[in-house]
Amino acid sequence: MRNFPIVMSALVATMFASAAQAERWIDMGTNKAIRPELQAGFTFCMDADSVKTDKEGWTSYKWKLCSYKNTIFEGAVQCAQDFSVDQVPIRNKTLVDNGKPKLDQPWETKMTYVSSLFGKFAKWVCHK
Repeated sequence: MRNFPIVMSALVATMFASAAQAERWIDMGTNKAIRPELQAGFTFCMDADSVKTDKEGWTSYKWKLCSYKNTIFEGAVQCAQDFSVDQVPIRNKTLVDNGKPKLDQPWETKMTYVSSLFGKFAKWVCHK
């Protein structure tokens, strides 16, 4: 019993450390255009704690279909670009596919409408 306070302190510290590393998935919207025949669409989530900017100015973030727990993508956008145009380049790659990490995946860059759901992702991470 003498070690009980020490054990409890270690347990609480471990819980806080785990919570600090936890992902924070937020609902970013539903895209019905992907499968209009389903009349439901897919809801996309983004990890709000994953947003970071690299040396080349690309701001990246993790995203997934909310209902898919084991498949995660990474998107990236250059926040310094002009968002008043119709389309901006956004790049994506697969990080985890069906629970399996995908190491060294190449980026796929596509022109994306700013008014689309992925354009809204980009504007959100860039605070535009």
